[in-house]
Amino acid sequence: LAKYVIAQDAEKQVEAAIVTALETATTNAVYGGDATSVATLEPGDKITPDLIKRAKTLIRSLSGKPMFLIIHPDQEGDLLEYTQFTNADEYGGREVVLNGEIGKFVGLKVLVTENVDAKTTGADSWGADGHLNFVVGQNHLGQNAVTLVWKEKFTYSYEYLKRFANHYVYRDACYAAQMVQEKLVCEIAVSDA
Repeated sequence: LAKYVIAQDAEKQVEAAIVTALETATTNAVYGGDATSVATLEPGDKITPDLIKRAKTLIRSLSGKPMFLIIHPDQEGDLLEYTQFTNADEYGGREVVLNGEIGKFVGLKVLVTENVDAKTTGADSWGADGHLNFVVGQNHLGQNAVTLVWKEKFTYSYEYLKRFANHYVYRDACYAAQMVQEKLVCEIAVSDA
């Protein structure tokens, strides 16, 4: 059980590193409702299929191939209101479903993560409580916008010290997430309510 908990924590740390790298991409952005910046977001400026399509089109116009939609669970609830949404159980075929992937939406694989930071009214100049979500693409060579570089992949070891009746589980890793194709990321800034 301890190894499982540590492995889950490791996965969250890698995911958080990727999301942090994505948040550095500020060249492309679309906003919920009629907002033109995060400061002009208002309650009700939620994520919509049209907003996702605009982000996807923006990446395509920059010679990218949109691949993923990364959203917070709050936005997942908003998307579930639309009949266009395809659940992961409707995939069929032999397509591999990634961890955290809940389905496809307008041709993008949808990944839900709690690692997308919440933005609060006033903080970072946000006009309403919300989240940054992302459409992430690849270039014509198949390179992703963010790369994950491993010096040492996760290794786990275990030790029991009988004298003290203590169990020790160790995890070692060395990695970094880095933005390499900033133009292939489009931020989707929306409010939560």
